[in-house]
Amino acid sequence: AGLAPQLRLPLLDLAAPVITARPPAELQALTATLAELTMTDGRVSLFEYCLTRLVAGYIDDALDPSRRSKPGSGHLARSRDATLALLAAIAAAGNDDQGAGAHAFRTGVAVVPPGDAASYLAPTSSWDALDAGWPALDSLAGPDKARLVEAMVAAVRDDGVLNLHEAELLRTACRLVHCPLPTFVA
Repeated sequence: AGLAPQLRLPLLDLAAPVITARPPAELQALTATLAELTMTDGRVSLFEYCLTRLVAGYIDDALDPSRRSKPGSGHLARSRDATLALLAAIAAAGNDDQGAGAHAFRTGVAVVPPGDAASYLAPTSSWDALDAGWPALDSLAGPDKARLVEAMVAAVRDDGVLNLHEAELLRTACRLVHCPLPTFVA
C-alpha cells in the first residue's frame, strides 16, 4: 500500500521471472484471478488494464518462449486501425481535455505512414479496440516497431509532460510488442 504509484509496474517487471517460473496451472489461475479482481467494481481502470495485460504477456512468453523472439514481417500501413487505436489511447491517457488529446493524437499520427489526417475519437471505457490490435502490432517488422514507438513518444511528449497514465500505457505497449522502453520513461 505504501508503494509509490509510479513504481507499481516496474515492480511487476522485477517480479516477472519469479512469477513466470510457477507451474502452468498456477499461471492460468493467476490470470483468471486478476481478471476477476479487475471486474469487481464493474470497470477496468488504465492501471488494471496495464497490469493484467503485462502479466498475461509475461505468462504467454513464459509458456511459449519462441513467441517473444520471432521477428515480425508486418507493416504499419496494414496495421492502421491498431496503430490509431493505440495512439488514441495514449493521447487520451495524457489529456483530460478533448482538444489536447486530439492534438497529441495528430502529433503521433504524423510520425507513422501514411501520416494522413486520421480523426481522433477518444476511446470509450472499453479496451476492446486496443486488445484487438496487439497481435498486429507485435507482428510488425523491426523498423516499423521502431516507428510505432517514435509515434507513441511523440504523442506522449506533445504537451511536454509525462504523466503516470501515459508512462504506464507506454510501458505496457512496448512490452506487448516486444520493444525496449524508451529511456526517458525507464
